[in-house]
Amino acid sequence: MLRLPHTTFLVDDYDDAIDYFTNTLEFSLVEDTSLGGAKRWVLVESGPEAGRLLLALPGNEEQAAHLGKAAGGRVAYFLYTDDFHAYHQRLSDRGVQFEESPRHEVYGWVCVFKDKYGNRWDLIEDLENHSGTRAVISRHFEALARHDAEGFFATLSPDVLWSTGTDVISGISEVRDLFDAGFWSWKPDITITSLVVDGRLAMAEVHEILYVAGQALEFDVAIALSVDGGFITSVKTYREGSNEA
Repeated sequence: MLRLPHTTFLVDDYDDAIDYFTNTLEFSLVEDTSLGGAKRWVLVESGPEAGRLLLALPGNEEQAAHLGKAAGGRVAYFLYTDDFHAYHQRLSDRGVQFEESPRHEVYGWVCVFKDKYGNRWDLIEDLENHSGTRAVISRHFEALARHDAEGFFATLSPDVLWSTGTDVISGISEVRDLFDAGFWSWKPDITITSLVVDGRLAMAEVHEILYVAGQALEFDVAIALSVDGGFITSVKTYREGSNEA
């Protein structure tokens, strides 16, 4: 069995590098041990199953000349996230320098950025477990259960297609009108009983309780959703008792 647990990453100051990786890139500090003198053994990681970076000071002028020039200027590091657009936005807000706008490839969303030293990274959407889709949909239903209207609508694409029974509406403005017409006053109690995700598509089973005119009305609802660009682009509900296939 072979392992490659650590990769050396040149930095010019240990504490400044730790601050950058933990507070800007959201890595975790694994170890910071003094080796005597000015040397320290500093490890950071992006996740518990990811390889770790060994933050190291250059030992001589030749090594110092390579600071920020990993892979000779090519993309040297590949950072995967299961919530691409939200993470991209957080990095942008923190001043991370992106070289391009996010682009969609067959393997998901990707965008190149430079770290504070000048090394180039690929930020890539992690589709292996489809957690990005799952994360958006989970936020959607959590906001609904909290009766958080703004949080709920924030998960929807501006041109979302919303289908309920035989009624089809298009655009977030019309969805707002639909919900503001009475749904929020029914104080929906929502429980996700199952959620199956396949890429950007998902099927959820939801138990819904609505409080209408003093009565608690319970329904089992199947909901088909699609997600793109970090937002829900279509919703189709199949309510208990419906004749729709």
